[in-house]
Amino acid sequence: MAIVTIFLLGFKSAQWALIFCDVLILAYCHYRHICQNKYCFYFLEVIEMTKQSYKKKHTRNYSGLGHIIRSYNSSRELYRYIWSLSGDLNLEGPSDEVLEERKKYHRFIAHLYASMDLQVIDKDVFKNHKGYIPVYSRLINQEFGRNFDPHLLEECGIIEIKSHNSMGRKSREYRIALDILEEAMNIEFENMLRRWKGLKKGDVSTDTVNLITGRRSKSRVKSQLDKIRYGIRNTNYPKLIRDSINALEPCPFNPKYVKQWVKKLKNKFIREFRRKSRTTLSRSHENQSAEKEYLKAAGRYCNDRLSMNTISFQEPEPIPIRSEKGDPLLKYRAAYSIQNSGRVTEIHGGFQSASQFFKQRFFRHVPNIYNYDLKNSQALILLQELKACKLKCHWLKSYLSDPDAKKKYARKVGIPVEIWKDCFYVNRH
Repeated sequence: MAIVTIFLLGFKSAQWALIFCDVLILAYCHYRHICQNKYCFYFLEVIEMTKQSYKKKHTRNYSGLGHIIRSYNSSRELYRYIWSLSGDLNLEGPSDEVLEERKKYHRFIAHLYASMDLQVIDKDVFKNHKGYIPVYSRLINQEFGRNFDPHLLEECGIIEIKSHNSMGRKSREYRIALDILEEAMNIEFENMLRRWKGLKKGDVSTDTVNLITGRRSKSRVKSQLDKIRYGIRNTNYPKLIRDSINALEPCPFNPKYVKQWVKKLKNKFIREFRRKSRTTLSRSHENQSAEKEYLKAAGRYCNDRLSMNTISFQEPEPIPIRSEKGDPLLKYRAAYSIQNSGRVTEIHGGFQSASQFFKQRFFRHVPNIYNYDLKNSQALILLQELKACKLKCHWLKSYLSDPDAKKKYARKVGIPVEIWKDCFYVNRH
């Protein structure tokens, strides 16, 4: 039994070790029918005992599908501000233990800030959750220990907590208090403007740190394939996707006009926030209108601010070519991740998630740049594949020939066009 246990320790995953045990059991069950040997029954019993012992020691309780962010680029000023928030907590014990506990609370606050920052990439999620981040209780216990209590942060006014929904099988949700979030966003925005101003002058040096640990971050975010290029997992990706990511070159851009656009979005966000604060009656039509406009302004500002931030943290490099107006140009290499559907998306939004107006200013006066938008690309690919298989689909061909088809079908069903597109392409969020 000791020999089998030592062998199982060679597996990096408890799941694979248990599968190996099952394979051994099946093999010896088959052998038992062929050869009635007492040693066979003894070895079978040893394998089963080892399996149960290993499972008890090495498997963990289910902690949900989420995760606690371990790395997120930010400015040093933002890290210091987030770290200062945990100083208000009433933690007792020796100084070294208090420091370790404070690091846990800081990490939780930083996780909420980074998650709220990234939530705006999906406008539907942002609209529905309004900044609240679900975190499973078992995940909190697993990452921070059983003594960790998020309600201490709530008592200090640092975070807000929405109760869990047992019937709806929804975890408790958390978000940073809006006044603290606004201050953190202002700090990051001012630092981003300074970095962007340096980009216009050709100065690409940035003081970037990991918001979770405060340690300096010297390298830009890399694509998934770059992270595991020499690992076994790289072979799991289809060659077409790997070739697509490797074919993407650094993107040239003009940093001059983007800053002005994001500043306008911020001013609009501040105006709507103040308007919302003036309306106190929760059921009034004025309040509902103010809430709607506030969420729209917040989503637009936070999304383009995140895109601008992501690009500046990717260490853009100056290029010898200038714009048609003589402005200095830069290039940046985006980092990509792969969704389950096979679609390649830019990590942390970047240019890909930016608004149309952001993209127009991003490429303004850059020579030989064309930003193509392939209309109905997925439906056209489907039609092409059907033709290759010699299958006819007259309805799909008719649908693609009519530019207003999606509006007509959405109106027939009685749903918005965006929801019709989600249903048509079977998008999963």
